[in-house]
Amino acid sequence: MPTLRYHNTSHVGGVGHTAKCIMDPKKVLIMNVHYPDKFYNDYFLYALEPEIAVVRHYRDLALGAWGQIWLREVEKMGNFSMTNYPTRWRNDLRKSVQQRLRYVYGNKR
Repeated sequence: MPTLRYHNTSHVGGVGHTAKCIMDPKKVLIMNVHYPDKFYNDYFLYALEPEIAVVRHYRDLALGAWGQIWLREVEKMGNFSMTNYPTRWRNDLRKSVQQRLRYVYGNKR
């Protein structure tokens, strides 16, 4: 549920920088951290413009040394902005996450 808590969003990086993927597991045989390594059949990588799709990656800057190593580089890409998860989907997101957690972990507290 990080989308409901964290709102400070960096500018979208260039191709290959801070890369993440939206992928279909039925089409990707081997997925690396940032890119697919091998596809099934004739499938291939297709880069989307940030106006079409963006993957948000939530990061705790205090965890490990990430903030010390990479924050300045990310700041060079552009200004940060405050963003929110769209209100019309917020309750559906929360309910879906809670339902999945109950399914995976049961009602353990």
